[in-house]
Amino acid sequence: MLNLLYFAHGEIFMVGAFVGLFLVVYAGANIYGALAGAMVACAIIGVPTVVRRDRPVPKDRPLAPLISTIGLTIVLQNLAVYFIGGQQLAFPETIKQTLYHVGPVTVSSTQIFILGVALD
Repeated sequence: MLNLLYFAHGEIFMVGAFVGLFLVVYAGANIYGALAGAMVACAIIGVPTVVRRDRPVPKDRPLAPLISTIGLTIVLQNLAVYFIGGQQLAFPETIKQTLYHVGPVTVSSTQIFILGVALD
């Protein structure tokens, strides 16, 4: 879609996940507020990155955006380790776990929520 290799997607999503986690744990937000905050955080980092760093690169240097996104990946990973630490953090249970059995298939309420968010 952008016509370039962009390796920082995972780290931008990581920042959004941590923003959502902190909104739920420390601000008392519900899951919808956490999703909204995560989307805003991802947009705040992602849009300027593409507009300022990757779009102005000359066409005769196709590897420059690739290298810059690898650099952004390294920076975001190290900032996360520095500020949050290297340990795993669990997202608190915000959706009541219910299992639904439809024939041989078992679906949880979390899976239904994820499907709804993905289709939205």
